[in-house]
Amino acid sequence: MKPYWINVSAAAAFALTPVAAHSQDQYAVGGTFVMENAKTEEGCIGFVDVLSAAEGSGWSSAGWAWNLAQGEAPQSVVLVGSDDTVIALAQIDEERPDVAQAILEVTSDRVGWSVTGEGEPPSHDEVTAYALLDNETVCLPPLQIAKQDSNPG
Repeated sequence: MKPYWINVSAAAAFALTPVAAHSQDQYAVGGTFVMENAKTEEGCIGFVDVLSAAEGSGWSSAGWAWNLAQGEAPQSVVLVGSDDTVIALAQIDEERPDVAQAILEVTSDRVGWSVTGEGEPPSHDEVTAYALLDNETVCLPPLQIAKQDSNPG
């Protein structure tokens, strides 16, 4: 079963206005994930530690995220391709004690996420990762993406 957010245009998933965004989340019939006029908030930090080909076929990605403003992990991370297509959504629910040890502001070990995808792995330069605070709020700035496996932050 293919997740409903795979290969959905980011323009359809996030219709963000340049100045301000108003929340009005909608879920289209047939499993398309849509968030029109998503709210945005500043204050997230995070990293895409891994973005590489998986064993066998497909690709995998993993990392971490933290909302400094609220002092907690965001709900999920969305990976968006350079053509504004949402290529994956990952729940933030994995233990990453290395992050809390390295970054004093991070007060929980449960800040990690991982996801796999089908097809060729996306290029590091062709992906943007955003933390989602809830079903309607995108936390900015986008997560940093490592050029290769690296330590947090």
